[in-house]
Amino acid sequence: MTAAPSLTRRADTTPTEHSQAAPWSETVEIPAGAPILFVSGQVPPVVDANQPIESAAAYGDMETQTRGVLRRLAAKLANAGYTMRDLVKVTAFMVGEPRFDGRPDLEGFGRAWREVFGPDMLPARSRIEVVRLMNPAWLVEIEAVAAKTA
Repeated sequence: MTAAPSLTRRADTTPTEHSQAAPWSETVEIPAGAPILFVSGQVPPVVDANQPIESAAAYGDMETQTRGVLRRLAAKLANAGYTMRDLVKVTAFMVGEPRFDGRPDLEGFGRAWREVFGPDMLPARSRIEVVRLMNPAWLVEIEAVAAKTA
């Protein structure tokens, strides 16, 4: 039996401000016939149930929220028989914070991201700044696409 082809992850060879050691793949190719899974946006879990549900204290900072969202994403993938290594595209919707002049905390997001994604398993990624998410205390929501190749 022939092994299923694997995902092909490529760094863009055109120099850009993001191409130097970027923690994502510029392109990911899915082999023909590979099953594809679309995961709806995952939001942060409550980290302090003693806080009001629409307060930032209930969910933590960007790093804490991103870590929680990525754990939820991993659980959704596992329930469908996939792993984080199967991710081909991730879209992160991020809210700005007053302490960062209304910009998202990209460093906090990046620290949590790098804990999960090593250099050999980087999905393609987009980060989109939004005015707010459904709960005003949420700072990040992540949706994803995965493909099963093995």
